[in-house]
Amino acid sequence: MYKYQQKGGGVTIKAAFNAATSVATMYGGFFKAVAQEIGMERTLALHAKLGEPFGVQIGEALKKNFGSKKPDTESLKAMFQPMIASFGFTTKYKVTPKTLSVVVTKCPLYEGFKAAGLDHKTIGKMCKAMSGSEYSQAKKHYPKIEGSVQFRDSPKGSCVEKWTIR
Repeated sequence: MYKYQQKGGGVTIKAAFNAATSVATMYGGFFKAVAQEIGMERTLALHAKLGEPFGVQIGEALKKNFGSKKPDTESLKAMFQPMIASFGFTTKYKVTPKTLSVVVTKCPLYEGFKAAGLDHKTIGKMCKAMSGSEYSQAKKHYPKIEGSVQFRDSPKGSCVEKWTIR
């Protein structure tokens, strides 16, 4: 599903970060233009729908990887780590028996949206809206795990995505 190599002829985190930031900058400009035309609330609702197919993918991958056996957080980390890195996120992981916390210290989406002129508060709304629909779909397809996000308190802060085994 995702291809990632940290060294040698493949995609590097830096290259993935730069590509994702460029795309997020273009999308951020489009988002701003649509919000000016139809309003922020409606634009956020449409934006949130972007998380649905990704959530379905995650739910199906969880189902394929764990099936009927009980998931564990180390295996979750092994599944999510290459996927998250392929987008160019810089992360730290905190693993407990029931939760996997992905601390995002450098986010290409945040940087791209900021470069498009979106403010911190709007970027937070975008992140929460899209993530919410992603987590909802993932849980629908694999109810043993649920996701949540804590958006960064400030532009220099970190976000925390948490996956909890139910």
